[in-house]
Amino acid sequence: MTDQQPSNPPPISKNSPSSQPDHVIKTLLMIVLTLGLVAAVGIPLWLAKQRNIAESRQLSEFSLTDRFGETITRSDLANKRLVVNFVFSGCSLSCRAVYDQMAEIEQLVENDPTVRLVSLTIDPRTDTPDVLDRFAAKYTDNGKNWHFLTGEKAELFPLIEESFLTRSQKLEGLVPGGFEDIHLIFVVDAEGKIHRSFNGLQQGVATDVVSALKRL
Repeated sequence: MTDQQPSNPPPISKNSPSSQPDHVIKTLLMIVLTLGLVAAVGIPLWLAKQRNIAESRQLSEFSLTDRFGETITRSDLANKRLVVNFVFSGCSLSCRAVYDQMAEIEQLVENDPTVRLVSLTIDPRTDTPDVLDRFAAKYTDNGKNWHFLTGEKAELFPLIEESFLTRSQKLEGLVPGGFEDIHLIFVVDAEGKIHRSFNGLQQGVATDVVSALKRL
């Protein structure tokens, strides 16, 4: 009877279970490295874009009408730090959430004479002084520190576009003027420089806005 030589174990297939953990680890490492590269490149570019927008925008000259029918000009707000947002009285509840934040900001700065709140309508055809007065009364009883402004579209739209928001043809018919990001709240320094914007739909943004004002 001949002795049987021990047979060599069969080679491990690349698709065998024992090789799968290494393959999974390598795949996960590639995903992590890819995400890290995207973050390393994308985030600085995004931040640079935000800085460039802020550095290149200045509050334009204007002459508009407030909710009491009085004329408010750029010079009336000279040397004031501003919190600016946008009125669309026919908007849904999401827009109203921004005004809850603005009302909180007003309360936080009510004793600071160097700060003014400014709400610019993007729908001047609808938002007449009377309409704005009724709308504003839901959020404030202060007609001195918070200006709700309307006027001719020929003056309002260039002001908003040059100083604050971008217009998009895709939004024409959906949002008056086709303005993007009407939920944003902007902080403007006493020299009229637009410093940064905040998401007005985000909870707690009022305290962030006030903190930004204090740093100006």
